[in-house]
Amino acid sequence: MKYLLFILSLFLLSCSNDLKENSSSTDGYDRGLILKNYTENIIIPAFNKLESDIINLENSIVEFSEDKTASNFEGIKNNFIETYKSWQYVEMFDIELAEEIFYANKINIYPVKIELIETNISDGNYDIANNNNLTARGLPAIDYLLYGKKLTEEDTKLFYVNEEENSNDYIRYLLDVINHVKTNTAAVSEDWKMNKDSFIASSENTTSSSLNKLTNDYIYFVEKKLRSNKIGIPAGKFSEGEKLNEKVEAFYSKKLSKDLTLSAINATIDVFEGKHFNSKKKGESFYSYLIYLSKNTDNNNLASEILSRMESAKSYINSNLSDNFSEQIENDNSKMLNAFDELQKVVVLLKIDLLQQFNISVDYTDADGD
Repeated sequence: MKYLLFILSLFLLSCSNDLKENSSSTDGYDRGLILKNYTENIIIPAFNKLESDIINLENSIVEFSEDKTASNFEGIKNNFIETYKSWQYVEMFDIELAEEIFYANKINIYPVKIELIETNISDGNYDIANNNNLTARGLPAIDYLLYGKKLTEEDTKLFYVNEEENSNDYIRYLLDVINHVKTNTAAVSEDWKMNKDSFIASSENTTSSSLNKLTNDYIYFVEKKLRSNKIGIPAGKFSEGEKLNEKVEAFYSKKLSKDLTLSAINATIDVFEGKHFNSKKKGESFYSYLIYLSKNTDNNNLASEILSRMESAKSYINSNLSDNFSEQIENDNSKMLNAFDELQKVVVLLKIDLLQQFNISVDYTDADGD
């Protein structure tokens, strides 16, 4: 009898927690409108753009393999830069199939392990899809292959153009890497299109609902992928001040890390405001939800404050940091640390104030000591 009473009490406690978790569903706001706008006007169009850029990159590699001119090699690099920038607009949506297949880890784990890439190419006996190659594939691997194979960018270009040593083996590896990126991106993109209706319909306030997961993934991106990975870790924020400038994103291309960071911030701002992808039009969003909720609270400036902090962080990075983050860390790391602090102000507002307003709990573990 005691056992039955214990089970019953657990059941009632669970029901009570569910009711509490669903409390914000009575605020009168249609959370499904946010999901609809984000899915149809931001996520799917962003994936369409990324898919198109990946195909262009693959085609340019094939074209170069058939006609090894300096111009064609520059075409590869131009398409790579466009692809890497497009990636910044989808990386935060690490949810649904993307989460299941560890999509982000397949595309953008950095720094890469040069020894592993070189061994793969030398042996020729590798499976790029095997997770043993986690740090030898994706966009960071392409960054190394296009810019870092030789001591300088120019020498790397000549290595391919002049067909030095086993350069054709490196081109084959490039094609295998981009094909892996293309295959996984196509799968995730198609999943969004096939299951968008069920995703939009899951607008309730539970830990497993779409909006709660999407909100958490958005904040995780800002905190971990943007603030920590792009800025904090290489600047030594989590290594007792030891500079780790080799851990910047796009380390080998040298002048791309700032552009990628600014693209990520722009993507962050666009999503917060509900701005349609590649458009000035806006729809329902985190911003509009906060404005709605502010009518019944004292915190009526939160939406504007978050947006202002985001713009300030963007402005600081744009005005004060070198295009080459690795060089910035070596020459004046204090500005990188200041950029981290600017982004941290955004994180606090999102992770504490915004989640409190939305009545959503954090669903990921904070382990970096901040």
